[in-house]
Amino acid sequence: MDPEEPDVNESYVLTCIHTVINNVLNCMTAQELNICARVCKCWWSAVHVIKEKRQQRNLIKWLSVEVGDEKDNPTLINQIQDFFKYELVTLKVKVPARSQSNRPKRATKFEKLEFKDFVQSLLPNTCKFIGIATEGVIGTSSNLEKIQEVEGEKFMSLLCIPRIKGVDILTKSADITENDNITTFIPKEKTVKTILFFCDDPRCPQKIGNTLRDNYEGAIIAGGYIDCHISPDLPCGDRNDSESRPIYVSCVAFCGENLHCASIVLEHSTHTPQEIEEKILKLKGCGLPEEKSFAFMFACVARGKAFHQKENVESSIFQKHFPKTPLFGFFGNGEIGFTHLTDARNANLRLKMEEGQSKKRLPKLHHSYSSVFCLVSVM
Repeated sequence: MDPEEPDVNESYVLTCIHTVINNVLNCMTAQELNICARVCKCWWSAVHVIKEKRQQRNLIKWLSVEVGDEKDNPTLINQIQDFFKYELVTLKVKVPARSQSNRPKRATKFEKLEFKDFVQSLLPNTCKFIGIATEGVIGTSSNLEKIQEVEGEKFMSLLCIPRIKGVDILTKSADITENDNITTFIPKEKTVKTILFFCDDPRCPQKIGNTLRDNYEGAIIAGGYIDCHISPDLPCGDRNDSESRPIYVSCVAFCGENLHCASIVLEHSTHTPQEIEEKILKLKGCGLPEEKSFAFMFACVARGKAFHQKENVESSIFQKHFPKTPLFGFFGNGEIGFTHLTDARNANLRLKMEEGQSKKRLPKLHHSYSSVFCLVSVM
């Protein structure tokens, strides 16, 4: 450098040349971006734009992974950590770094964590979550190439939904003795489109689900009876199978004018691939955009491989007609839902169909030996 040349401020390049700033920040993970956003106003603005673009490109994120034996716990932990660290774009809390050490003391510390506390430590403070355990799990690979029904084996499927303008997702978990709180947890001003309903005991009074259906007319109710669930609102501890133990319910409500939802029930009499496909085609006929949707499947534990004499029958038919829509769900001990089909492509026809359905006798909500498909779309 010429000694007579004026000094150049080294920070100028990384604070004023936006092309350089964007190229550098675009290579960073979500967690690293959140840290860089604290450096200066210029970086904060650049990070905000990058995260917005990523969020538009990836509306939702999901993870499906085989759990394996207890000895594989560290591998599972790493997979979950990597998912939250590298996939999600709105992470606001510090993710524990993967340890390269084989010290047993550190590994034991992770294994003793409540799973609820472990997941919550990886999420933003404002993020709600509900975990469910059942006899079987339905999950979708991250590239959408494979939808898998896993029965009798350890498997985990995880769905993460970011903050979406015009959409509210509300959760509630409580003892069934708090019936009034469960059936009225959604503010009256909200436009409720779908409520997912889960209970850990078939003895749960059906009137709770029926009351939700009656209170939020026009909303889809879907879900089922599960083995157990975890939530920040529920107490920790092992499941107690005594008749005196509390019965817990968890609900997830999807609200918003720009949400469009549809559902269909595959009754016990619907068992051949041709009959199943006819039902799925009715769901397809609603015209909901595949790439802007996610779906749930709640099936009877007796309606899997043993029922069809083949694996992944119902989920593969769904994937055939919805190849760009991830599917999540479980095999449970009883199904909740009803058929609700509307035409998303024609507003007038949709209103007429909804009015016609509301005038009919209230649909049956509780089923057995059936499968319930629920499609949620952000228009």
